[in-house]
Amino acid sequence: MTGEPLNRFAVIPGYREAVERENLIREVAFLDIPEFICGIEVLPLTPRHFLLLDAIGSVFVSGGVPSPEEVARFLWVVSPEFRTVKTWRDRRVRKRFVKRCRKVLWADACIEIDRYIDDAFQDSPGHKSGQSGAGDWAWVAVMVDNIASEYHWSERDILNTPVKSLFQYSRLQTKRHNPNAILFNSSDRLKSEYLRNLNA
Repeated sequence: MTGEPLNRFAVIPGYREAVERENLIREVAFLDIPEFICGIEVLPLTPRHFLLLDAIGSVFVSGGVPSPEEVARFLWVVSPEFRTVKTWRDRRVRKRFVKRCRKVLWADACIEIDRYIDDAFQDSPGHKSGQSGAGDWAWVAVMVDNIASEYHWSERDILNTPVKSLFQYSRLQTKRHNPNAILFNSSDRLKSEYLRNLNA
């Protein structure tokens, strides 16, 4: 829950639901349960997934207009079946998966993929891609450095941990090192709009 009583802002349309959804996303991040995009099973998004998607130029992380092929590529990377294609058996698995993706409605998949990414990055300090502009290192390097320094996890473990969990750990670190730090939630936008209209 947020640090203030929810009922104080219960009059804001959609606010209670938004806060409950944020909390559900945070809690489910620590459960080993499958996620689905248009009925296709996917793993929780990890830094490793993000790096792979970025490396293949996925429009869902780098921007652009997605095609049905882009949808299939995205779903393949985050699928539990994903493997780098090295053998004829690997090619057969990928081909079977892509064939299944042809049954997915393109527009619905685009909406659900965007929601999947937004949910993963809801607690990130930047926008959904996790990038806050040009810099000297990737946001993933910052994440690995923060978590490894604080918790002494290996790089491999961090890269394979859902970003939903990692950003929560980062927020906890921020509060621990700076108790006065102000953290923002997606639902805060509804609260801000409500207060702005109240004062108008």
